[in-house]
Amino acid sequence: MGSGKAMMAAAANGVKGVDQAFGILSAVFLSGGFLPQIYQIWRDREVVGVSYAFLAIDSLGAVCSIMSLGFKQEIDGIALANYIGVFLVEVVVMLSALYLNPRAKRRRALQVADEKDSSPPTATGEEEEDRRTELA
Repeated sequence: MGSGKAMMAAAANGVKGVDQAFGILSAVFLSGGFLPQIYQIWRDREVVGVSYAFLAIDSLGAVCSIMSLGFKQEIDGIALANYIGVFLVEVVVMLSALYLNPRAKRRRALQVADEKDSSPPTATGEEEEDRRTELA
């Protein structure tokens, strides 16, 4: 609410660029919101904890927002960059899931198999009985 009043006051006093500054800041903050998820995907080599339905719906919203800019007299470049940025990041997350998650699943399966192979063998009933006879 305060930022809206500041923008109206700036416009009333002939100060230009305040609305663009707010648009740029919102785009930067929105893009920055994706950085923790991108870092986690890079660190874990897997996409975890993401709602793919939400990403799909939000990406559709970005596409509709991009299309809505076509109905304006002048295309707002900041808004266009913001919508395209959101769409691209969400597509990258979804494609990362398609590529990385099967590989992570195979990697975990191989780790489990390696752990089984490296664990010491357990004695069966017959082997235990033979060991007892040898000791006696």
